[in-house]
Order: sequence, then C-alpha cells, then structure tokens
Amino acid sequence: QSPKLAQQIAKVVASLRITGTPPAGVYQGGYKGETGVYANLTEKLPERPLGYYAESAVWLGKAGTERIVIGQQLDEVWYSPDHYGTFRRWQ
Repeated sequence: QSPKLAQQIAKVVASLRITGTPPAGVYQGGYKGETGVYANLTEKLPERPLGYYAESAVWLGKAGTERIVIGQQLDEVWYSPDHYGTFRRWQ
C-alpha cells in the first residue's frame, strides 16, 4: 500500500468517525437517498442492519472507483479499489 493512500484513507476514516461525513471535496454517495449509508447488498461484508455501515470515496474531486466502508466498531474499516467489487480489511 502506498503511504499517500494510507494517509488519505486515515483522513477519510477520521472525518467519517468524527462528523459522519468525509472531508470537504470527497464524494459520498449512499443507498437510495440515504447519504453515506452502505447497504451491503452483495453481502461481501459481515451482515449488519441497514445504517450500520457508512461509505465514502477516497480522493478529492471525482468519485473514481476507490471506496471506504466503515462499521460502527472502530476496527471495522474496509477498502475497495473497484467500487465495491472486492474488499480488503484496512488496518
């Protein structure tokens, strides 16, 4: 993993944890009008109730394909390089 990616993910995760939103300029989608909610429809992450997971793009500007999903527990951070096609647990 690149240091630049690790730094940016740390910024996004900190912002999501503190404010519920990513840093200014980072895209945040969501499930059917639920801004920031990741629905886990493909069940690639552990099953949890709707609203348990939050999601965000990684980089400023265009959303791109890289995403972060966090759970309500502090150690629950997943990185997806391909718009939720695959996930990697982030430490």
